[in-house]
Amino acid sequence: MPLSKFFRPQALMLLVKITNSEHLRLAEALRNGESEVVVRLIGELLARSEPGLVMVAILLTQFRTWLWVKSAISNRIKNNTEIAQICHVGNPNRLYYLRQEVATMPIKSLIQAVTKLVDLEMAIKQGYADTNSILPFLLMITRLFQPVQALTLLLR
Repeated sequence: MPLSKFFRPQALMLLVKITNSEHLRLAEALRNGESEVVVRLIGELLARSEPGLVMVAILLTQFRTWLWVKSAISNRIKNNTEIAQICHVGNPNRLYYLRQEVATMPIKSLIQAVTKLVDLEMAIKQGYADTNSILPFLLMITRLFQPVQALTLLLR
């Protein structure tokens, strides 16, 4: 029996409001160094009782993908199919968008962001961190991608 017999579609939408797109918007805000947007999105996700480990896992997957793509491009791999295989991207056509996303991202910043996300994931899994610890970690990552900070990293 379809769920629409028991629930109105609008009520279901309120119950299932969090999707991967919410987390990807968060990843994009981190990538763009938009601290205010990060604070707002984290607040919204936590208000909806989104588990911290889920948030971190999705962000880690996105940042790893960006790092792999940036590394492949830096190593002069040009073939999208080859990059897709190396980076575990199912659809090679997605590389068009990934290339644009990583074009201005310093590889050092990506490495540091992935490291911080792995540290946060491990801290949550080991019980050293909770959902209140997520925001400070993410704000550190945001600083890595703010124009002034990124320029300083490149000059080192």
